Amino acid sequence: MCIRDRYSVDTPIDGLTGLLSEALQTELLKQVDEQVSIHIKYQGYIDRQQDEIEKLKRHEDTALPENLDYASMQGLSNELKQKLLDARPENLSRASRLPGMTPAAISLILVYLKKSKSGIRKTDPSDNKESIESIESKKSEAVRRAS
Repeated sequence: MCIRDRYSVDTPIDGLTGLLSEALQTELLKQVDEQVSIHIKYQGYIDRQQDEIEKLKRHEDTALPENLDYASMQGLSNELKQKLLDARPENLSRASRLPGMTPAAISLILVYLKKSKSGIRKTDPSDNKESIESIESKKSEAVRRAS
């Protein structure tokens, strides 16, 4: 039976107190139980997302070089690459505000920047071939000198 069926708008509030408190208690307990379950299930994801947000906040003023080669960044969608090339944002904060930009894409840009600063950039496979050939020739030369 519905509360509306038992009571009218003119029913004094004291008549509803007992019924509402039981119904509210039951509903509140259900809601609390549901929220606790959700919190327990997703806490790891929530913590990870919070860490990601804090990391992005720390790096939002990170400058993006004008000549940054977005086209060569692996993992970025072609759409985002084009948006970045068109907008040429001056820092990560502005890049994060581009339509369609995701936290994952900002993280990829950060990783790319760190690799390029430390000199650990992926090279073209043909560059690797030349490097291997030059190493082998140096090795051969060293062997000849030793003999």
